[in-house]
Amino acid sequence: MLLTEKILKSTCFKKEDIRAPQNRAKVGILEGWVSIILNTALFLIKLLFSLITGSLALMADAFHTLSDVITSGIIIVGFKISHKPADREHPFGHGRAEMITTLTVALLIGVVGFEFLKSGILRLVHPVPVTADWLAIAAVIFTIVIKELLSQFSYQLGEIIDSNTLRGDALHHRSDAISSVLVVIALISAKFNFTHLDGIMGIAVAGFMLYSGFDLARSSIDDLLGRPISPEMVEKIRKIALAVDGALNVHDVIVHSYGNSNFISLHVEVPDTITPGKMHTISDQVERDITRKMNADVVTHIDPVTMEGEIIRKIKKLLKSVSSDRKIKFRIQDLRVVGQTEPEAILFELPVPIGDKSMINLKEDYIHVLRKHFPRADILIDLKPQLSQ
Repeated sequence: MLLTEKILKSTCFKKEDIRAPQNRAKVGILEGWVSIILNTALFLIKLLFSLITGSLALMADAFHTLSDVITSGIIIVGFKISHKPADREHPFGHGRAEMITTLTVALLIGVVGFEFLKSGILRLVHPVPVTADWLAIAAVIFTIVIKELLSQFSYQLGEIIDSNTLRGDALHHRSDAISSVLVVIALISAKFNFTHLDGIMGIAVAGFMLYSGFDLARSSIDDLLGRPISPEMVEKIRKIALAVDGALNVHDVIVHSYGNSNFISLHVEVPDTITPGKMHTISDQVERDITRKMNADVVTHIDPVTMEGEIIRKIKKLLKSVSSDRKIKFRIQDLRVVGQTEPEAILFELPVPIGDKSMINLKEDYIHVLRKHFPRADILIDLKPQLSQ
């Protein structure tokens, strides 16, 4: 168990499950307030010594830390909004406010970084004497240790509640710690009259801020546009669904994430020999199990498939031989055969990883071999784009 989780369970969450969805906002707000308090203290320390030493690199680093205070305030507001329940205007809740918060944080980091990039270039062209003593250097080293601990704290909280916002804030703290290392180098070099290094390190600090802002923005935009579902999550959903008696296969898993809420849809294959009532029972059970274990709203689509018979065995054998010749894993879904003694139609879906065009040729090979053995049957193969699983 994470050390942070142990500490929280012994203090703030003595009788509560930290990972429970209802505590997501509490954890995010806690991280925000801890960051605000510590970063405010660190900003004042850095600002004081930047004024004493005249170091632009340390001044830039101080305002980098101040930007952490601002972003932590935005994070608190974002978590409070995301925790609001669904309403008429927002039927899926307010969970994506957390993603918008992350994007706002990224833009603010970028603006501050750009301003210090300009200042660093000017300081490089027109150097200014920097006076540094070991007390100032020791103070900056102290802030590095605190920022690294804060980064680990934020990241572990992000892992506990699976929040990219908190992981991003941890990255921001880490970039601040790294930039402070550059400041230490600049201050030490100033003691040996290498004044140009202050401007260079100021530019380097600005570079860290710009990169941090870009990385956070990219992550939040990916979330807003729709980040692909992880193979681990797909497999978890599949295992839950396949544990239900009568569920033969699961495919076309789609997850829409809204902060701490997930909306899941999936196709479940069942034998076409069972009654519609039994199919409905299987669908309901799959939905209940996934909802209970994954805290999600779930919708299932039932696909009756033909499972038995000599014709089915022959079709699968033919298709497997084609896949084997092409050294491709045999995978089809929703296989149905119309007709009793002789097939009138053969229908199935061929899963195609997104961006993979090679499966088009496999489809043509499937059609060719099936028409050769079943000349009177209509062959309908639907290419089904999906994430590789």
